[in-house]
Amino acid sequence: MQKKKKSKVISMVGKNDGYAYKNSNIAILMSSPEAKYVTPVSESMQAVIWHALVSHPILQKKKTKWWLIFIKLFFKLIIKFKV
Repeated sequence: MQKKKKSKVISMVGKNDGYAYKNSNIAILMSSPEAKYVTPVSESMQAVIWHALVSHPILQKKKTKWWLIFIKLFFKLIIKFKV
């Protein structure tokens, strides 16, 4: 459907052998310290990104207080997990 509508797909995944990773325009692969944490780490980061999108100053109707805190935390996690 994405190709038919010419939309872009961005995915955040925990493994590089799945459908989303292989068929996305941009795939962010989240590394995990251990294999048993692949799903919890990737799903947790997805929730953080969703929150960031709905709280982004351009998209929001009411100001949130944690936007800058999120940005700092997110980049610390990226550096820590070497995404």
